Amino acid sequence: MKNPSQTRATPAAPGAADGGIRSRASLVGAQLSRSCTRLLSSLPDAPLGPKLLAKSYDLTAGTASRFLHAVAEQNPIDVLQAIPGPAPLRKFLRAAPRFGAPRDLVEDAGRAVDQFDSLIRFFGGDRGALHAVLANWQSKGLEQFVLKRRQAAYKAMAELNGASSTLLSTCFAIHPSEDESLLDMLRITAELVIMRTKENASVYIGTRRTTIDGAPVPDHLRPLTLDGHSTLDGVHSAQLEEFSSCGTASIREERIGEQVILTLGATELGPSKRVDLVTAEVSKPGLRRRGTGYCEDPLSVFFIPGTPCQRMHLDLLI
Repeated sequence: MKNPSQTRATPAAPGAADGGIRSRASLVGAQLSRSCTRLLSSLPDAPLGPKLLAKSYDLTAGTASRFLHAVAEQNPIDVLQAIPGPAPLRKFLRAAPRFGAPRDLVEDAGRAVDQFDSLIRFFGGDRGALHAVLANWQSKGLEQFVLKRRQAAYKAMAELNGASSTLLSTCFAIHPSEDESLLDMLRITAELVIMRTKENASVYIGTRRTTIDGAPVPDHLRPLTLDGHSTLDGVHSAQLEEFSSCGTASIREERIGEQVILTLGATELGPSKRVDLVTAEVSKPGLRRRGTGYCEDPLSVFFIPGTPCQRMHLDLLI
């Protein structure tokens, strides 16, 4: 008997000629489910559980569990989304004859795996690219695909930037000012469980005021701390240390003319040296009111994360 890994067919590339990617994927998923289910049913001690399948057929427990779950799916697209890749499937097929699996069933499953491999290679050999296409036709697959890609993007950006946090939260509170045409604004920003993996990785945490042609910042636009002092006279009073559950972060201040930029100070590297940073500042007044008889510019606040974060939260209180 030939090794299943050496009996690969050379199927035509999936495309418009065979009804499009969706029909081709559905056919491959159905073939995998049908052939692998028949093969599993022919093995001694069938039906096999994940532990016995993993132990007897040289698979990891996770791969065995995914395999059994995938072939039991009713939707062929679900089968393709959930099933392990061609390499572990071929490992299973190589082991199956030793336990008395019929040759014709092993070869039938081998052809289905080859079709699966061909489908992946059609997308440049990237299983992720195949999942992205399959997610168009199943909500369950789309949800899993988006979650995995967000997790991968967060991890990649955190490693590239050398800094990350668990939560980045900002709350804007807007209140009528003494001048009816203006509004006061309070901004509270919390970046929690900050971790650096690169020395001096930039973590921008402050609000900056800029003016045209370097003109002085008007007094009414200078940010204040909660006790009414200017943050330009000392930024540490803007920090709310009592709301930090990890170690309290230090703040570094950089001035460029009338512009003040606040960043995270020096920290040690690694997960055991994480810090929290919670700051508050008041702009009194900080915004122009919009409405009849007032400015026509739309009132807006925005929040752009400066470092990768697992979760981001924005509140606007009026």
